[in-house]
Amino acid sequence: MAELSLPVAIGPIAIFRKGPAELLIRWVDGHEAVFSFRHLRDKCPCAACGSKPSHGPKPAAPGGLPMMPVLVKGAEGPADLVSLAPVGRYAVSFTFGDGHSSGIYSFEYLRGICPCPACEARRREG
Repeated sequence: MAELSLPVAIGPIAIFRKGPAELLIRWVDGHEAVFSFRHLRDKCPCAACGSKPSHGPKPAAPGGLPMMPVLVKGAEGPADLVSLAPVGRYAVSFTFGDGHSSGIYSFEYLRGICPCPACEARRREG
């Protein structure tokens, strides 16, 4: 995945793949966040996911059909990150190995779910 530079005054200045299953986000303020693809998939903010863990069978969809992960060609698993795209100047969307792509991850939301120890500590304090 190529580096994605975003034309924003606040938020990330670069987003790129780090290793086989991680994404590195460099923020304007110098903070660097490393997200596992699984963490991003589990924290999907779309209406269907509601930030609930995505592993295993999902509850039945309207109409009664269970929503099971469906792998796309080349994906290693449901949480593999297949692609990403900017959404305006405020967010990014991801396409995961299970074909899911409806989550819009605002920069504010991404910063809020940063898994680094410093951000985890701030959330606990706050």
